Amino acid sequence: SKIAQDVLNMNYKFVFFNYAVFSIIFINLIMQKLEIKKYKFWIFILSFIAFCLTPYLNAMRQFLASAIFVYSLLLFNEKKYLKTFALMIIAGLIHNSAFILILFFPIFSDKVKFGNKMKIIIPFLAILLGNTSIIQNFVLFILQKLNLGYTNYITDASDAGLTNSGLLIYLLYVVYALQFIFRKKDSEKYDNIIEKGEMLFFVTFFATQGLGFARRISYFFMIFECFVFITLL
Repeated sequence: SKIAQDVLNMNYKFVFFNYAVFSIIFINLIMQKLEIKKYKFWIFILSFIAFCLTPYLNAMRQFLASAIFVYSLLLFNEKKYLKTFALMIIAGLIHNSAFILILFFPIFSDKVKFGNKMKIIIPFLAILLGNTSIIQNFVLFILQKLNLGYTNYITDASDAGLTNSGLLIYLLYVVYALQFIFRKKDSEKYDNIIEKGEMLFFVTFFATQGLGFARRISYFFMIFECFVFITLL
């Protein structure tokens, strides 16, 4: 963003427009990989506008990195490791925090299994955890040990409570949980990746409640938020 404005002399509106365009390009690539039916694609787009674009307009750079990350996961699943590595470098250059997403790749491996009950229980435990000071104390401990600074910026509790569409996320979690009770398993591709991504979105969002910048880790999984109504069908 800074490079685009200073070096390329772009104003911020044009920069954000480009983030949106490239995000849509990668969303389209993801939909093609997933072989999503047309009506489900439009459900996804409406969800994207309602749950991502509107409440997180100031995080479009992070959303683009998220879209690249999700597409990389699909390539990783196809064992296209070189392309995966190249795309993750691009994602990291767009938003340097994206490099931390590499740590999540093992969770998306076919060897890591979560039962339907666990996919409901784990985010619920994150809700309980997020209402304690455990995560905040852990983050503070890491910051102190690594001497990174920015303590107030990263752990500022002013963002506590049902802010930033928090209540909506709780309602989406209920919808997410219902899919494992009522949804019949279909033949859509990459179901396991999508469901793990949905779970990680809720876990990271709920577990980091009350933190400042640290809670933005959930933004990297917010693209999976848009799949909730699709996987319920």
